[in-house]
Parts: sequence; structure tokens; C-alpha cells
Amino acid sequence: MKFPKILILYGVITLIYIAITLLQVQAINFQKKQADDQRKLLAEVIYQPDFIATSSTPITREAVSGKPAASTISPKIILGQNFVTGVYGYDFDDSMKNYLEVIKPSGIVIYDRNIKNDNQLKKLISDLQSWAKEATGQPLFIMIDEEPGGASRLGLFKNMFGVITPGWEQMENDIKKMADIGINVDLAPIMDYPFNGESFIKKRILKNDLEDFEKFNDKFVDTLKKNCVYATLKHFPGLGVFADNPHSNHLNDDIDNDTFDKSVSLFKNGFDSGADFIMTNTAVYKNIDPDNPVIISKAIVTDLLRNKLNYKGMVITDDISNMPFAGNQNLPQAISKALMAGHNLILFSHENVKLVQIYKNLLSRMEENPELKTVIENNYRDITSFKREKLMCHQ
Repeated sequence: MKFPKILILYGVITLIYIAITLLQVQAINFQKKQADDQRKLLAEVIYQPDFIATSSTPITREAVSGKPAASTISPKIILGQNFVTGVYGYDFDDSMKNYLEVIKPSGIVIYDRNIKNDNQLKKLISDLQSWAKEATGQPLFIMIDEEPGGASRLGLFKNMFGVITPGWEQMENDIKKMADIGINVDLAPIMDYPFNGESFIKKRILKNDLEDFEKFNDKFVDTLKKNCVYATLKHFPGLGVFADNPHSNHLNDDIDNDTFDKSVSLFKNGFDSGADFIMTNTAVYKNIDPDNPVIISKAIVTDLLRNKLNYKGMVITDDISNMPFAGNQNLPQAISKALMAGHNLILFSHENVKLVQIYKNLLSRMEENPELKTVIENNYRDITSFKREKLMCHQ
């Protein structure tokens, strides 16, 4: 017996629909399990008596800002402002609050595990900001990976690139949507131009011509800033010189000086155009610092980026919670080195339990290492000053 083609087609479409629905349900259940597992583990760690009792010497406002004040700032708040983390779940519940009360972070990165729809996300961000202002006296950086043509959490910047020019009107509408939801930092644009023709990053780059690449990123940075969303140039000093992905492999290579200089110049042009954040990477550039990955390299973060290029904005690490780099490191020590190298912010967005343990360790290190303590205090001063100046348009 032969079935009409229309019935066969209908059956195939139905099966595809069922398969997609099952995959969506599995994804939701997986995210729920992740959140539940994190809650259980966090409860075990957060409520350990030795952690609750942990404290450090209070730091006066005068010590941090240079301005006299009668009140003191908790070292936990000062250390917390050096971190950007992630949270699990769609709603600001007691578990999320308990975790944040421990870390008191400077910012939150939004992931798929936090998004059901625009209204739900807007409510979550509003609740997070209300908590932050009460608990730390500071607004949060609310960050998201929303790259034109690349990584996306909200599904923005899609299908707007014509043969000749991007659809800037649609681009700006999408940026306004981000701002309305409460996003104030976009972890974009990618500045990793693929100087290496085999680079993994090519699939995330929209413009093949170097000049067009620069012009597009300049305008994207400017359009973000006009709408009170701050751009993050990534991944300094450029991953386009490598073939492999640092999320999968340890990158360690000697880059020729001409190629390296061209890669670095893209970032210089980007922050000269108004970008306020730069994200570093975890590769080793033997031509500059053969012994250290960028994330802990003072030669690259301070000597090159801060001093030679005269960059004055925020410097944030790439996420080190799930990088191959993290597997071979004593993380509290590595994070201490990253701060000493010149970073303002440490991005650690997964494995909340591990971050609680690292945070506890760093509180002790602050007491034992005056130089590290000074760096963390200075970061607090610079970050809170930045927030007062730059985040006012979100108030």
C-alpha cells in the first residue's frame, strides 16, 4: 500500500517537531539539574562554620579612595568587586541570594541557563541590581556574549548583513533591546582577526577584509556606547594568530613581530574608538613572554597594554572556570597572579562551589600578601569609580 506523498511529508515534519521538543525538554531538565546540583553543593560549602567565621581586617574608605570617611568597607565587598561570576536559574531565589551574599561580585554574566524570555530576564536582572545596591552599595555589570554573527544568548544581530553593508538600523534596535532588558556590558566585538588562515576564529568573523573589519568594529563599539552598553574587545592580544581554540587546547607559539603588532593595533584602534573593556586570553606568546600565558603575564597586561599602549579602561580575564588553562593551575595562586599582572576583573562564571572556595582562600591571601591586598583595593577604587561615571545612564 502506497501512502500519498503529502502524508509522508506530514509524518516527517511531525517527527522532526517531536524530536526538537524532546531536545528542548532535555535541555531544560539538564539546566534545572545543574541549578539543583549547584544549590546542594553551595549549601554544604557556604554554611560551613569555618567559612562563616572567616573575616579580615576592615579597610577604611580612606585607604581605598584616599578620601576620609568614618565608615569602613568590608574586605569581602572589596575582594568581591574583583570578580564577575555566573548564576544558575531563572529567578532570584534564596539559593542565588545566598551565593551572591558570599561572593558579592562586581558583575554577572548571563547564560542560556538564565533565559526563558525577555520579560523573565528583565525581572531577574532588576532583582539582581536591587540586591547588589543594598548588599554592596554598587550596581552590577550585567554582561552577555552577543556577538554579531557569532556567539549569542538573546538571538540578536542575526540575518542583518547585506552583500555590501550591515543593517545598522536593525543592529541599533537590537542593542536598544539589550539595554532595555538591563544588559550594560556586551562581551563583544571579537578583535581576533584571522591573520592565521587556519584560525578557528574565522567562523566568528564577519568581515574578511582587514579594513572593513576595523570599520565595522569601530561603528559597533560606538553604537553600543550611544545606547549605554559598553563594548569588550576580545581576546587581547589576538587569537587570530593561532589555529587552535584555547577552550580546547593549550596555545603556545612564537608569533612573528609584524603579525603580532598588526593584531595588537586592532585593539589599540578599538579602545581609541571608545571601548571601555578588554578581555585577555590564556595563550602563551613566546615572542613577548615565553614563560606565562597572557592571563598571568605582567609583560603583556601591564607593560604592553597599560603602559606602552596607554590603555585606561577595565581589563577582564577570559572565563577561567572551564579552560584547559585552569586544569594545570593552583587557581587561587593563578588568580592572584592575574590580578598582580594588571587585571581589574576575574571572570569565573561556572562552578560556583569552586569559586566560593577560591574566594575564601583569597581572603586569607589578602592578609598575608600586602602587595596583593593593595592591588585588590586599587581595583575596587577603579571599578567603583568606573561604575559611578559610566553606569549612570542605567539609573
